[in-house]
Amino acid sequence: MLKKKTETNPEVVAIREVPGTSYVILPGNRLARLLKVSVYNGKEYYNPIINGDLQRIARDELMTLVDKPKAD
Repeated sequence: MLKKKTETNPEVVAIREVPGTSYVILPGNRLARLLKVSVYNGKEYYNPIINGDLQRIARDELMTLVDKPKAD
């Protein structure tokens, strides 16, 4: 007997751009700003404002924070 393969379709989430700005509207009506990558000495950085201060975060460091499992 053959088993049927169950197809899972990922949920499609609409992200809408605000025309003429660097902002997007995320699900839940949250507003976010798109950041451009800056390159210094051949390394890529983002410059977000965190806790009211402009921070320079390496792209690689940011990706490790994003991929880190959440603590329960």
